[in-house]
This record gives sequence, C-alpha cells and structure tokens, in this order.
Amino acid sequence: VLLRRGVKVAVLVLFAGFTLASIALCPRIEPGLEQQIALPRDSYLQGYFNNISEYLRVGPPLYFVVKNYNYSSKSRQTNQLCSISKCDSNSLLNEISRASLTPESSYIAKPAASWLDDFLVWLSPEAFGCCRKFVDGSYCPPDDQPPCCNPEEGSCELGGICEDCTTCFLHSDLDNDRPSTDQFRDKLPWFLSALPSADCAKGGHGAYTTSLDLNGAFLHLFSS
Repeated sequence: VLLRRGVKVAVLVLFAGFTLASIALCPRIEPGLEQQIALPRDSYLQGYFNNISEYLRVGPPLYFVVKNYNYSSKSRQTNQLCSISKCDSNSLLNEISRASLTPESSYIAKPAASWLDDFLVWLSPEAFGCCRKFVDGSYCPPDDQPPCCNPEEGSCELGGICEDCTTCFLHSDLDNDRPSTDQFRDKLPWFLSALPSADCAKGGHGAYTTSLDLNGAFLHLFSS
C-alpha cells in the first residue's frame, strides 16, 4: 500500500504539515520539566515543589548597569536615575517599577533594588540612625553596633561613647536634599562599609559592596 503514488504523496504532505506545525509551535514550548509531573503524586516532595511554585516563582536576577554616572551637583543624572522623593517621575528606577506592575507585557517581577536610592536615604538627615559622625568628624555607627554597643553585654543603652554623635548633614547642608559633589564622594565609602541593623537597615555593606566599580577618583560608578 505504501508504494502507491497517492499514499506516498499523502505521507509526504502529512509529514510536511507536522514539520511546519512543530516549527510554528516551538516558541510556545516552556523550557524545563515540571518537577510535579516527574514525581509520583504521593511523593513527599510534591508539597515542597508546590510551595516553591507558589511562593518563590521568580526567574533569574536581572541587572541594570549604568556606566559613567555623573554624580556632580551640576548634573541632573541623579534625579534621572533614582526613585525616591524629588526624583524625576520618568526616571530609570521609576520606569522599572512601573514595568513590574504589568506582567502581561514585562517579565520584571519586582522593582529594582538600587544602591543609589538607599544611599540617598542613608544620607538623609531624617535617617537619624544612619549617616552619623563623631565630634572629630569620623564615622559613627548606629547605636546598636560596636563601639556604640557591646554585644557581649547583652543589651544596648543610650549614652556612652556614641552619645555625642550627630547626623552627617542638616537639611541646610544639602542642595534640595541632594549631596554636593564633595559630600557624595566623601560619604559613599562610609555607606559601602556601613552594616545594616535594626537602627539603620539602609547600610550598604554586603548588599552593594560589589555593585559599584569605583574607578580612580570615583569618576565611574556602575549600578546594578
């Protein structure tokens, strides 16, 4: 039967149809194998994978890198990037945040974590426990960190060596709540070495230590 001319043509047409349909449907195939399908239904791992699918359904990390960021007080690039108060409404981080709210057109799940936003908040005079200085002008950590607090004593009380610490800046020291070029350059190393704690969760050590490439005299900053 297969040697008949009509059957040969039908087989070739059917094969070509399946080939074209496979090519057309390839983009709709999701990569990977669902773990729930590969395991027995009564497996103790089914609950584990179900929880991962429900609560941890996120993809690979996404980084937005900004090169040659000009942080000088004469530049508007800071407000064009940040997303806190007094930043441009169409800034980079605000646009990323809006994209995370439209899952039908974007794969971004959450707003970006930005060292620039956290640094500006950490620097703000309203963040009393963050950017602080001793009387001699050196960095003063939050009250719940050494040397202000001794973990071996089991409790931290007000007073002591950090009693006279003050915030790095007053509102009058900043230009529209933005640091000057010198203030930015001087306090950025403090931020990157500051440990986050209950008194100040915006410390940049750990989260952003490797997110910045300080090239030369802080001329090139890279943000992720």
